[in-house]
Amino acid sequence: MAVGVALTIGVAALLRWQLWSSGVPDLADGDLTGVFDPQELANDEGYRRGLESMAWIGVPVAPVAAIAVAVTSGRWRSRVLDLARGRITLAGAILGAAFALLAALVSLPLSAVRYAWIRDHGVGRQPVGSWLVDRLEGTLIQMVIFAVAIAVVAASVH
Repeated sequence: MAVGVALTIGVAALLRWQLWSSGVPDLADGDLTGVFDPQELANDEGYRRGLESMAWIGVPVAPVAAIAVAVTSGRWRSRVLDLARGRITLAGAILGAAFALLAALVSLPLSAVRYAWIRDHGVGRQPVGSWLVDRLEGTLIQMVIFAVAIAVVAASVH
């Protein structure tokens, strides 16, 4: 389990490093005042700073959750195996689905703040109900993907 957590953190760190090192093209060098009103540009800067701040706050969520799962596994491992009737692959699937659900619940407050931020700045127009349905659908898809992935890993190491 610890190897899986370390591998997950390593892959996430590598992907984030690749994104940050290559970066997204910066438009700061261009003169946008001929196209946009200075007030619009100031509003855009505040909007981008807010999103960047939320991204930095959210970066450690997945690794911290993975570490918490690994550290507390002694408390719940036997219950998961009992629920799966001792079948390691099924236990892996249960763990994967539970981990995806936990990650969705932990990230929900920040996701809601990001949703409100986007709406307040006029970028997003999606109604709250539709946004919640999208979050639910995304969580269910993640649960299936995580369940399959962890079940495969559990079966291969057993």
